[in-house]
Amino acid sequence: AKETEFAFQGFLFVMLAAVMSGFRWSMTQILLQ
Repeated sequence: AKETEFAFQGFLFVMLAAVMSGFRWSMTQILLQ
């Protein structure tokens, strides 16, 4: 069960990083517009 939990945490971390990156890119596009 430990390995699954670790994989799940890693998946959440990657998703969070992707969301933050996309959000930052969107803000940049809006500001530069």
